[in-house]
Amino acid sequence: MMRRLVVVVVALLAALGNASCRNGAADSTTVETPARTPSPQQTYYPLAVGNSWTFRCSAEGEFQFEKTVRITSDIFADGNRFYRAEMTRPGDAQPLVYYLFESPDTTVWRTSEPTRNAADPLVRSTVSRGDRVGKLIAAGFEKASSPATGEAELLRLENFSADDPTLSEAQRFEWQGRSYAKGVGPVIEADGLGNECVLVKHRVKP
Repeated sequence: MMRRLVVVVVALLAALGNASCRNGAADSTTVETPARTPSPQQTYYPLAVGNSWTFRCSAEGEFQFEKTVRITSDIFADGNRFYRAEMTRPGDAQPLVYYLFESPDTTVWRTSEPTRNAADPLVRSTVSRGDRVGKLIAAGFEKASSPATGEAELLRLENFSADDPTLSEAQRFEWQGRSYAKGVGPVIEADGLGNECVLVKHRVKP
């Protein structure tokens, strides 16, 4: 049990860093310049300088650390507004920096530099069940609770259904999912190894 816990903790820490280090391996992505930004109440990832989200992260139910994502500034480049996000954990010497931006179809993207190339799509405000957002699929909407939101309707994205009875144990370990609430942003991040980060507080400008 202790060895498995060590494995999932290491996997959780590695997953947090991998997303910002893939710009060399990911294919270039061309995204059109956004025409208009939806109101914060209508988007699953409100973008504004000063917005922040704090998550409590655990491995197999055991608390590991808290992390906070803050949007600290914005910059215009290539006709697009990029928001600088900083993710910090207690004890970190430097924050993990990445950039967020929104395309005309209301998709919020993440990239390691203020450029539209090699960007990863996170969520889309106009998504419907069965739609694909990058490597994840919109599984549908569900009622769930978090310390930050109480009971709320969440959009769940996942790479495949973990409820599929034909999946092997090895395949279940590869499951990944994220949940978002409109007007709030990301609420839950989880994977098949038992790692989970849940939103405990947030600040979103109206």
